[in-house]
Amino acid sequence: MNKSDLAKAVSDKTGLSRAQAGDAVDAAIEAIVGSVKGNDSVQLAGFGTFYAKHREA
Repeated sequence: MNKSDLAKAVSDKTGLSRAQAGDAVDAAIEAIVGSVKGNDSVQLAGFGTFYAKHREA
C-alpha cells in the first residue's frame, strides 16, 4: 500500500473526499516525521512505534 492507496482507504472509511483524506494522511505523516526529527518517539497502538536511531556512517 502506498500513500495514495492509504488516502483512498481513509476516504472510503470516513466519507471524506479523496482530497480531504489525502490532506489528513499528509498531515499525520508530517506530524510523525516532525516528532521523530525532534528526537521524540511516536507510538500508535496496534500499528507501530517510530523513533530515530542514530548509526555511524
